[in-house]
Amino acid sequence: INDTPWFDTSVYSAPPANTFGNVGRNSASGPSFKNLDASLFKQFRISERMQFEFRAEAFSVTNSPRWQLNNPNTNVNESNFGLIRGAGGNRSMQLGAKLSF
Repeated sequence: INDTPWFDTSVYSAPPANTFGNVGRNSASGPSFKNLDASLFKQFRISERMQFEFRAEAFSVTNSPRWQLNNPNTNVNESNFGLIRGAGGNRSMQLGAKLSF
């Protein structure tokens, strides 16, 4: 996280008062998003009509940061326009069990 804008902010300017700008929707996208999730399931048959399932799930296995623009809809005249000021998406895991009958 530094003070270098993610995109060329000099190509944007505020429109004149009481007018709409001409920038298209999603014209300034953020950094690429990569995510890897994994899960393991094991089923145990208890009887002919019952089974138990154990689940282990992990989200963001590689723990790659998800860079966040500081409010991408911000005013072009603000000093933080286009700057990445945060990261999210920490690795998390969960365990679960399921009983089917």
